[in-house]
Amino acid sequence: AENNLVTGDLAGAAERFVEQYYQDKVVALWTLGPAGDQNPKYVSWKMGSIGDHKREPGYPLMDALGQVIGEEVVRVAALINTMTGDANIEAEQRIAACPAKIPAHNPKHHELDVQPVESLDIHLGLILINQIALTAVSGEVATNIYRHLKNASPFANTLMITLANDRLGYIVDDAGYDTPTFEAQATPLQRGYAEAAIVNGLVAMMEKYC
Repeated sequence: AENNLVTGDLAGAAERFVEQYYQDKVVALWTLGPAGDQNPKYVSWKMGSIGDHKREPGYPLMDALGQVIGEEVVRVAALINTMTGDANIEAEQRIAACPAKIPAHNPKHHELDVQPVESLDIHLGLILINQIALTAVSGEVATNIYRHLKNASPFANTLMITLANDRLGYIVDDAGYDTPTFEAQATPLQRGYAEAAIVNGLVAMMEKYC
């Protein structure tokens, strides 16, 4: 909370490790998966500066976690033994409107002027690279929605990228509304609409290319 510097945070630390490992001959890309109910495995809470006192607290831990993630990227990349220069790429997007509500957790402490609206648009996207489906959602999606999408997807390799093309806010699965979590209280969407709109909308786009 005390950090007032601009930083790439954990994503930047992981990207730096991978790029340095390959001697800056690659560009490492980071995307957020279903991040609505996820945090880094270890989080610094006012731990104080360690080592370099010119940096804010938490940076050493960020670098360490970045290396852990980067090491896994390098390990997996080394297992790839089949590559191709040919790729069929398809792309599509659509918008799903869902009924909105005032969040139970009204973020007034962020000085936001929250006003009621009838509905909010969820931007859905698909980039299909051969048999790899990269799906995109314009909010912080809970993990269970991604799990349901993978189960319904016609492609074995289906990934979800969230906070893509907009930031609607937290999007929880229908069952998640019964849990006393920050995400369930802060979502601006009514129950019973978003999960189906995301899963069914993305699957419908993918089925066109099966």
